[in-house]
Amino acid sequence: MNRQQKQLILLPKMKDVFVGPRRGTNSKSHRPLESKKPLHICMRSRFAKGKRTLLGVNRPRVDNHVRTISRRFGIKVVMYTNVGNHLHLVVKLPGSAMTARRQYAKWIRLLSSRISFDIGGGKKGDPFKDETGKRAKFWDSLPFSRVIHGRQGWKAIDRYILKNELESQGLTKEIASLVAQELYDSSRIERLAAFHDTA
Repeated sequence: MNRQQKQLILLPKMKDVFVGPRRGTNSKSHRPLESKKPLHICMRSRFAKGKRTLLGVNRPRVDNHVRTISRRFGIKVVMYTNVGNHLHLVVKLPGSAMTARRQYAKWIRLLSSRISFDIGGGKKGDPFKDETGKRAKFWDSLPFSRVIHGRQGWKAIDRYILKNELESQGLTKEIASLVAQELYDSSRIERLAAFHDTA
């Protein structure tokens, strides 16, 4: 099997992916959710830099929101990476399909709003504003999500999140990719233990 064929196998099926539209648009897209499989979530903000970065002095507050709000709604956080201007989470949703969808909606709404208010600085009666003082939304779009299927899907997201962790520490994308692959290969058995916890 050649390299291109291997890459195609790792790509998620589009029916299992939700790419959130930019804020200000109305989307009727159905978000695929699974109560039996891990879900990769990405929340991104172009405003999360400088004093509004999700890292630095703000990191403990962001991490605390992720931990406490997830616990509140029975969401199991399998993997979590704070990259500064975006967050990656791999989560397991609780209960049946209906319960999973209901809890996900409550969880993502509260998590995104708490971080927006706490780090972005917006609050009720005084909404978030960009650098020019214009009213704006802290998050670029609705959170991206995709269902992770099987060992191959888990291996792909595992390496991807590890690469993001390295980029957040100052490595270039190219170097981070190489280091992530080497680190992943050298500790594959240990890292795949998380996959078995979600299977």
